[in-house]
Amino acid sequence: MAHTRHEDPVGLKVSREIPLPWLIGIVAAGFLQAALVYYKQDAQAEAIAKLTREVQALNTALGGKDLKDLEHDIRIADLQTRMTDVQSRLTAAELSVQGIKRQPKD
Repeated sequence: MAHTRHEDPVGLKVSREIPLPWLIGIVAAGFLQAALVYYKQDAQAEAIAKLTREVQALNTALGGKDLKDLEHDIRIADLQTRMTDVQSRLTAAELSVQGIKRQPKD
């Protein structure tokens, strides 16, 4: 359907029809874009799932290392307590020996 306005020069016809190949091309481009978005989102979902599994594995490994560190800390604290006890016994024994040496002989 051609339309002619009064202000247009003589012989100029303006068509408001959309050519069928353009319409088909626009619709096809829309479907292509939708397919690309779908497959890219699917690929991103797989990448996110893989990353999540890796983070969980690292978290588990780190938790095991934290547990081992805690075990070592407890062992160190126990050994320090034992060492302090041994040192206090040694000091007491040294004082006892010094006390025996200082006593006058009868």
